[in-house]
Amino acid sequence: MLLVVVLAVQQFRSLAAQNEEMMQRDMQRMLQVQQLRQAAQEHGLGMARLLLAPAHARAPIYQVVNEEYATIGRLLQQLTSRVADVEDARLIAELAVRGDRYRNVFASLIDLVESGQGGAARMAFDESVQPAVKGLLAASEALIVHDQAVVAQGQRRTMEEVRRSEWLLLALAAAAVALGGVLAWGTAASVARPLARIESTAQRIARGDYTSEVHVRGGDELGKVAMAMNSMASAIAT
Repeated sequence: MLLVVVLAVQQFRSLAAQNEEMMQRDMQRMLQVQQLRQAAQEHGLGMARLLLAPAHARAPIYQVVNEEYATIGRLLQQLTSRVADVEDARLIAELAVRGDRYRNVFASLIDLVESGQGGAARMAFDESVQPAVKGLLAASEALIVHDQAVVAQGQRRTMEEVRRSEWLLLALAAAAVALGGVLAWGTAASVARPLARIESTAQRIARGDYTSEVHVRGGDELGKVAMAMNSMASAIAT
């Protein structure tokens, strides 16, 4: 039973460690994607403010927009550096394409704003920037959905492992109980049989059959009793 307990503790510790590692990795990925979505949305709003702001008020807006832009680039780099499976690779590649497209339209819009082409900049914002932001958000949403499915699948695998471990431990426990029963039966039989022979011999001696002997092997207490009974019967017989 001690072995069963040790195996149970080791198995569940292993499963807990695997599940914790998986959750940390996948939750970190989903958090990064959420941060990317938030940065893209904030950057799009900053671009809209930039279009409406006069030239002398653009400096603080540029600072915010550039910070969000740097965040988008950093998160894209982090996401593309870790690929889990084929579908993950496809979604990340699509996200990277969307990110490159957004960077291109962002640079074009800044050129239009700085050159004083307000009308062309607003048209570019409506026709290029907003669709690029939506495309980036859609790609990130697809990645989140995939990551959620991966987490759910990992949890199902963990539960299956737990169920298999439970059945294995039940089987080991049953085997341990059966083995204990066999050992107990063997121990009881090793005591009961010699006692039965001693009792039978004692009854024959009591009826006057002093030639009866107890045949018990071993030098334990039962063996000593049998030898003493044989000696007593032999002494009486002589």
